[in-house]
Amino acid sequence: MNNDVKQVRLLIVEDNVDQREALSKFFNGLSQFDLCGVASSGQEGLTKIIELNPDVVLCDFIISDFDGFEIIKYVKNMDELKRPKIIILSAIGDANIVRKAYEYGVDYYIVKPVVLDFLSNKILEINSESNFRNNMTPYKSGDSLIKNIVKNIGIPINIFAFNFIVQAIKIMCNNSYCLKEIYYIIAESEQTSPQSVETLIRTAIKKAHELNNKYYRELFSEINEGKCPTTTIFLKVLTEVAKEKINP
Repeated sequence: MNNDVKQVRLLIVEDNVDQREALSKFFNGLSQFDLCGVASSGQEGLTKIIELNPDVVLCDFIISDFDGFEIIKYVKNMDELKRPKIIILSAIGDANIVRKAYEYGVDYYIVKPVVLDFLSNKILEINSESNFRNNMTPYKSGDSLIKNIVKNIGIPINIFAFNFIVQAIKIMCNNSYCLKEIYYIIAESEQTSPQSVETLIRTAIKKAHELNNKYYRELFSEINEGKCPTTTIFLKVLTEVAKEKINP
């Protein structure tokens, strides 16, 4: 192992013995991680967060004495310099629970079962990226540029979706959040629902596709055989355009 590469200090909070042991064995075998602690209850987890100062906490949502919301709230109230990233790993995939977890401030929510290689890569990714809310400065100078891209593609500037799409591109320029996470972040900042953000963005994309102006055709005519692009593809394409223009 390269000693210059800082290991990710990982704390696992899991009350199921078999899963706790399986996760411990897996991460102990990876050189990128320092499994600094394992906890079998929420209270033990909170104690070890304070004592061990982990970079990332991997926590089951339902623990014997706490639920994930309590852990998330505690972590998010910590001093920013000592605050670890928190990832929920849970068998509960209810949309309302997931939405609430993001509202409380979880960094990522994964529904079991999960491929362990995906999990380890996601932890490394989340640990290395700066939080979006504190990482917008490098792209502030590109705000007007991003707005011009969105306007030129055929999105009217006087609709809510215009601002939502601009925000989504700014987020994607800085981070690798999944689309649902982006909806939650925008919804929180705009005091609306993620569903509204998703619907309005999708409607605006369809309108731009119907308008099919020259700039839109340049970017999307060869994608998906001329069909309306998915929201993911639409935002990824515009994000790449923005990155190229901001950092030529």
